[in-house]
Amino acid sequence: MTIIRCLLSAAAVQKSKLADKDYDLPDGHGLTLSVRTSGKKIWRFRYQWPNSTARTNITLGYYPALSLAAARPLHDDYPGLLAQGIDPKKLEQEKKTTDSLFINVATKWFAIKKTSGISEVHADDIWRSLEKHVFPVIGQAPVSNFWGAAHFRGGSIPSGGD
Repeated sequence: MTIIRCLLSAAAVQKSKLADKDYDLPDGHGLTLSVRTSGKKIWRFRYQWPNSTARTNITLGYYPALSLAAARPLHDDYPGLLAQGIDPKKLEQEKKTTDSLFINVATKWFAIKKTSGISEVHADDIWRSLEKHVFPVIGQAPVSNFWGAAHFRGGSIPSGGD
């Protein structure tokens, strides 16, 4: 027997109404629009590992900020990861952890700073100082580890000292 999937349409997503209970509108292959009693509409990828009864959700974004047309490509990578034996939720958490390392945040900041009208000599000086004094000490630490703990509790960030 063939299973026929009815994909969501943009009109069906837009017309989804509040109900007494939360409900899901499936789009297929784990992509669902969760309609909450509060009025929020949340795009999620729902999946289940083989040999497990627990379902896992990954939030992709909120409708209408994330449309159906934008949610589908975001979702497309996840079934492939599952087929390779990779847990998409763990992968997302690792990516967030990597993105929040001080060295990565500083690199993004520096790319913006370089284009803000400073001279190339000054930009090189800033980067050299970061590489010499800052990155060896806190480069591999998540920014949340020390800004909240050291800054707001009156502590200090250790100095590399030369």
